[in-house]
Amino acid sequence: ALALVLTIIFAILADILIKFVGPYVPEIGSALVNICIISALFSYMIQSVSYIILKTKYSCIERKFHSPFHIAGALYTFIISLLIFICALVLDKSIKWALISIGIIIFICYFYFFCWAKKRLRVSPEEAFALLAVYRIKMERNKRKKRKNKKKKKKK
Repeated sequence: ALALVLTIIFAILADILIKFVGPYVPEIGSALVNICIISALFSYMIQSVSYIILKTKYSCIERKFHSPFHIAGALYTFIISLLIFICALVLDKSIKWALISIGIIIFICYFYFFCWAKKRLRVSPEEAFALLAVYRIKMERNKRKKRKNKKKKKKK
């Protein structure tokens, strides 16, 4: 609840700041749009990579949602997001400020997470299920490897 309240307060303060600074800095509108676009592109790329990793390494975990395009869809999303990001870097000259802003925001978020929020995390039921499933899969893989190694040793 505290995080939600702080987020709303931060958003209101940022909105007020933008409204006062906007008339004096006309590029702020395009910079904010660039920040939003770059953040969305990074998000799409990270989600695509994580989906591909989950589908290849842990394909036996049951999921409620199944993507109709599977790994090909995630790969397509990653490539398109990467191409749009590269085009934005090449074609838009004002994107430098957006990248610097995103870097500062990400640094602040990582600093906040590792210094304060990480100690207060709680595992949700979905995360607990996923961690247990991954643990079981790794244990099964280790058992199979040990069995194969024993069979190889017996043959020698």
